[in-house]
Amino acid sequence: MSNVMSTAGLTLMLELAMSVDAYDLFVRHCYTLEGDSVLVFRVYDCIMELQQHVVLVRQGGAGTPNTRAVALTIVEQQFPQLLAAVKAQRVVALVQEQLAKVERSFVYFETTIIANMAENLAIYKAFRLFDPARIDILGANADEVEAQLKLIPFFDDNEVAALMAELPTYRALVIGEGVGGNVDREAWWAGKAAAPGVGRWYAGVTMVMICQPSSAAAERVFSMLKAIIGDQQQARTLQETQETSLMVRYNALKRGDL
Repeated sequence: MSNVMSTAGLTLMLELAMSVDAYDLFVRHCYTLEGDSVLVFRVYDCIMELQQHVVLVRQGGAGTPNTRAVALTIVEQQFPQLLAAVKAQRVVALVQEQLAKVERSFVYFETTIIANMAENLAIYKAFRLFDPARIDILGANADEVEAQLKLIPFFDDNEVAALMAELPTYRALVIGEGVGGNVDREAWWAGKAAAPGVGRWYAGVTMVMICQPSSAAAERVFSMLKAIIGDQQQARTLQETQETSLMVRYNALKRGDL
């Protein structure tokens, strides 16, 4: 029994280490993409980073530092007499054993997100053109810009043509202001409502920015509503009263009063 418990404990240590190596980045990006801020400019990059992460983890080297460390500790404890080369082989075998356990989840990610949602990813890739911190680089190839803009479903050919006509002005404005990666995108565009030569881009970004990658924000609103107004009250409470209660609650949370 002691031997069984000891072996199970070592296996659990390896599995926990692999869970960190394989899924930590997934968890962090999920929290990011379920936030309340403007997220449209980050979706494509997050997904591409996860795709690269999967490739790195599958290699079993630098992509699995925690699993390799635990595996090495186990081998050192159980087989201290072995040569270093043999120990290294056993470490690799343990890591590969754990990689086999997470492979199905990686395949699911690649199938569901990368392959089946390729069209949606292409749209979010195009949304990045409205990021003032990137348009200097992303807008260098006019043909590529036009092709990406045509992927956005709420822009017809006339709108794309108008956006392309304003592209040089948009890029010059960004370059002239020295916009960097730390710029507040929402505030920057808010200040360009009356800027000459970028009216189409401003109108376009007001539609782009409301495209949320998940329903988490809306679900939080419903949860908040249920917490402050019961089911029976909701049926009798005026819509204006519900909206006002939600805004008061949300503002209080933002100020830290709750």
